[in-house]
Amino acid sequence: MREMTGRGVPLIFKIAWCVTTPILLVVTLGFTVYTYAPPSYGDYEYEPWAISLGWCIAAASLVPIPVYLTYRLYKTPGSILERFRVNLRPNEKWGPPKELTKPEIISPEKLWGTDSTGQDAVGTDVSKSSIEKGGLDNPAFQTRL
Repeated sequence: MREMTGRGVPLIFKIAWCVTTPILLVVTLGFTVYTYAPPSYGDYEYEPWAISLGWCIAAASLVPIPVYLTYRLYKTPGSILERFRVNLRPNEKWGPPKELTKPEIISPEKLWGTDSTGQDAVGTDVSKSSIEKGGLDNPAFQTRL
């Protein structure tokens, strides 16, 4: 957030992301499991194989998360607390490229225009016609409704 807006995350968001949301998700999951009833449509009750298939489809998107967590915790050296600390932090590749985090780079002219060498902020050559047209040489902007 600080790199995007120049300000840090407000305390209320940190509390919501770290405390409130996880508690609400666990309570919701617990209530859902506690009140579970097999699905039905009017008087029709689905076959057990169909219910099992539905659970397998739902689990296919959820199971990889704890499986990968277990794998990463197993492969990371250190105590269990150190393993969690390492794996709950973003790695060094996370975030914008280093060349875009300098204050002189983060300016509208640098991000959307070119520097004196005729290259844009990430080093791509940009033709003068593109700059003069304000980027309107993009075919996507030449459509009519």
